[in-house]
Amino acid sequence: MKRAALLLLASGCCTVPRIFLEGEEAAYEVLVPRLVTYVKEDEGLSEELRADIIRTTLAWRFSLEKAREALDGEGKE
Repeated sequence: MKRAALLLLASGCCTVPRIFLEGEEAAYEVLVPRLVTYVKEDEGLSEELRADIIRTTLAWRFSLEKAREALDGEGKE
């Protein structure tokens, strides 16, 4: 289900409410730096898991950027 939502956001085929996007952006800004630090410092994580986590944060950022572009572009056509 999460992948489907991410794909819909990333593809630009729909927009989300502005307040939801602002909440997601705030969560991203707080959580991702901490998560990246943890991933870099935890020697118990496999390289595969590290890569998966980093890819997930990049996908989250991409979806936020696309959602922001869609919202900012609404009504400009």
